[in-house]
Amino acid sequence: MKKNLKLRITAGAVGAALVLAPTAAFADTTLTVNSTTNTSAAFKATLATYRAALAAWRTARESQFATFKVSIQTYHAALEAYQASLKKINETFNKAVAVANAAYETATKSTVTDAVKQAALNTRVQAVATATSAQVAAIAALPALIQINATFNSAVAAANAAYETATKSTVTDAVKQAAVSARVQAVATATAVRVAAIAILPTLELINAIFNNSVANANVTYQTAISGTPTDATKQAALSARIQAVATATTVRDAAIAARQTSLKQIEATFDSAVAAAKVAYQTAITSTLTVAAKQAAVSARDQAVASATATHVAAITAYQTSRKQINTTFDSAIAAARAAYQTAISGVALNQVALNVRVQAVATATAVRVAAIAALPPRPVKPADPVIAPKPVAPLKP
Repeated sequence: MKKNLKLRITAGAVGAALVLAPTAAFADTTLTVNSTTNTSAAFKATLATYRAALAAWRTARESQFATFKVSIQTYHAALEAYQASLKKINETFNKAVAVANAAYETATKSTVTDAVKQAALNTRVQAVATATSAQVAAIAALPALIQINATFNSAVAAANAAYETATKSTVTDAVKQAAVSARVQAVATATAVRVAAIAILPTLELINAIFNNSVANANVTYQTAISGTPTDATKQAALSARIQAVATATTVRDAAIAARQTSLKQIEATFDSAVAAAKVAYQTAITSTLTVAAKQAAVSARDQAVASATATHVAAITAYQTSRKQINTTFDSAIAAARAAYQTAISGVALNQVALNVRVQAVATATAVRVAAIAALPPRPVKPADPVIAPKPVAPLKP
């Protein structure tokens, strides 16, 4: 608390000193203020662009999570349906075995003749076969789960394809080709200008040849001046003249080389500027003009299509499960009625072997039905992969 109070007092003192300081102390900061204002405006523009990109990123992320949520819900529903079907099959099997055991216990105590027992058994077998045929036909008349899922997947794929089509670049191939041709032409023109400009410059060989010629002339003049029997003064004057001529030629050569290098730099700078301008023009021509509103509309359309497909899919699955439940209920009722009739017919029979055969057959039939039912189930649903989120935009640094 004392430290915070001390910091506040210090900040207040600094603020008062700034307010009470002479105006002349800030005379040299005017240009800095203008520069800061310009920097602030640029930062605001950059910040606005970042916020728009961040909003688009969040919208895309929320859309991906919404799509993934629908997919995972569909997956859980399909998994629950699969497990419920498997549980129903096992319950049906256990019930059939329990009924067979109960029938065996009842049959071992009955006093019915073999002929009556056989007739009752035949009647039950026929009733079970009829119920099984009716169940198989009813199930075959239902739309397959794989077809329901394929319809849903097709609808989602169409929504994604429509989204990709709506959000892809609006620049046509013809526009791109024209931009490429313009860039190539601009670079070719800049190259031709550069080559022509370099061609009219004096070469280093020519500059050196002029220098060598001047030196050679100075040497000839010197040799001519000292030929014969000149005086020492004449020799000294000839030597000084030669040295002066060589120095002048050297200065001229250095100036020519420097001028050539300056011209080359200017030519290269002009060439680089033209190439850069051609590249900028090319990038501008091929940049997509798709707006944020158009992208948002495409996302909304895709989400709506996926939601509609999901609702249709859920309704189809629900109808399928309801129909299967009704078919199984009807089948179970027929089997229960056949067993009840059989039990009534053989009540009191004490023939253990026949009852044992009946039980073994019932267990075998129940096992075969269970194996066939499990084989007829659709493949176990596969959990959808987690969505891949694009990198989050990075906020610009405050100047």
